Amino acid sequence: MTRSTILLTRPEADCIALSNKLEEKGFNVVHSPMLEIRNINIPFDIDATNYDALIFTSKNAVKSFLKQTPDPNTTIQTYAVGPGTAAELKNNGFENIHFSTQSNAGALINEIQKNIQSHKKYLYLRGKHISVNVKQILEQQNVDVQVDEATLYESITNKSIHPDAKSKLIKGEIDYIAFFSERTAKAFNEVINGLELNRTLFNTKCLCFSDKVLCSVSNLNWQSTHTCKTPTLDSMMNLIDEIETNKA
Repeated sequence: MTRSTILLTRPEADCIALSNKLEEKGFNVVHSPMLEIRNINIPFDIDATNYDALIFTSKNAVKSFLKQTPDPNTTIQTYAVGPGTAAELKNNGFENIHFSTQSNAGALINEIQKNIQSHKKYLYLRGKHISVNVKQILEQQNVDVQVDEATLYESITNKSIHPDAKSKLIKGEIDYIAFFSERTAKAFNEVINGLELNRTLFNTKCLCFSDKVLCSVSNLNWQSTHTCKTPTLDSMMNLIDEIETNKA
């Protein structure tokens, strides 16, 4: 039986767990990261020990924070945007973690609101590019709460795709392409159209973390499009398994 080939478009460090699982299942895995993560130094006037809780909007925020905070207080109350970010915190020793199973800012805000306390200080740790201003919403809804923020990283869009991925696309050898964020999907869309490679996707299935992500690539010439039931790594694996089973 021919092994299916899947193209992963996340930053490579974020692909490791999924890549290993796919290879164990017999997939050929190709990487072409559409975003490059660059850390930004924590502002000198921000001291995490002065806060009652930390808010993380991605695994990259956790990683950047830990690189710059070698001995963090792991008992502090933390809020994570979803299971992946929560797992990153747990793997690094944090104990008091709150998160929603839905990996989006709205669900994160709802989780914080369940436990928010008056006259407490929260530190919102995020990337440069955001779709929802968590600080602004929390302060509007809770006038006696202080929310400070620190931008810890930025995502730089890649303007090309990896030569191996491009070659396999042209030959029609990519069976699946997985997208985990709107920015990644938009970047891929721009590159594919710029290189006039849309025609190479007619045998390729598009796998998306959410409907919002799918909207960023729905105009491309896919064989079919599929969305995870929930925006989690396990749900992506289940989606792939389901498609492979039906194909067989």
